[in-house]
Amino acid sequence: MLGDNIYHRDNPNEPWAQENSHHSRPDGTPDQSNIDTDTRTNRVLISDHFVYFGKEAPEVPDGVLDAMGYTNGRNHRVFSLDQARALLCWFDEVSKNQIGSVVGDPFQFRDSNARYSAGSNKIIKEVVNPVEIEAIIGVMPGDPQG
Repeated sequence: MLGDNIYHRDNPNEPWAQENSHHSRPDGTPDQSNIDTDTRTNRVLISDHFVYFGKEAPEVPDGVLDAMGYTNGRNHRVFSLDQARALLCWFDEVSKNQIGSVVGDPFQFRDSNARYSAGSNKIIKEVVNPVEIEAIIGVMPGDPQG
């Protein structure tokens, strides 16, 4: 399996469907604010110089990010080659002999507690426990009686 494509639709006139992912609500249902933000453009990033780390992604050291003046946030950012040099050197080191390859399968965000909401611009870590759902609705999800 390749890629982290969590949106799809059968034809251009249908609304986007969102898979259970880091951009859906903690219970796995679609988060409309993320759908609107993530599907508002018709652009895609294509490259032949990449490494897809997936769930095997190494953590970028803080010193590398600090050296380029990076701060976490949404939206596109541009760095000069000089600003990005520490990141490029780090990437060259961790990706030796792996350019154009897949190192790990995609991280299965549905197995994670962390979700992101464009509406609040925050990571959401609240997950409803199935036992709590049973107490609320009286049956377990997937139960034939439900």
